[in-house]
Amino acid sequence: MYMYSTGTVHCTEREQKMTISEFATSRGKQPQVISRYINRHPEDFKDHTKKTGKAVDLDDRAVEILSEKYPLPKPVTVIQGVPKEEFEELQQENRMLGRKLEASQEAYIKLLSEKQQLELQMKDLLLLEGQVEDFEKRNWFEKIRYRFKR
Repeated sequence: MYMYSTGTVHCTEREQKMTISEFATSRGKQPQVISRYINRHPEDFKDHTKKTGKAVDLDDRAVEILSEKYPLPKPVTVIQGVPKEEFEELQQENRMLGRKLEASQEAYIKLLSEKQQLELQMKDLLLLEGQVEDFEKRNWFEKIRYRFKR
């Protein structure tokens, strides 16, 4: 293992360099955000960054400091093509809608039963109305005879 000095950054051949752009991309941030943070905290990044052309290389300590501020995004668990949190919300909504459907079905069955009872009562009423009309059409003698037949 060879040690060599590259300006303000001391690296070993086994260390991997990361640029601000690479770090920003891995964190889902714009490179300007990372550069601004580094420029606002020069004491933390002294001897841990090196400008190479347009790119700024970060050593392991700089990456560590930045990782505390900008952690890796949490992996999203995908279930049937939908993120886990959204899937769980949809499942909960589905259960709630299922309960509402059951309540609606019970109410429908109750209303259907009431409708059938009302239809029977309506038939009875129509039948009675028909009997009343028949009775009213009779003369007084037939009305008296009808009462005694019963």
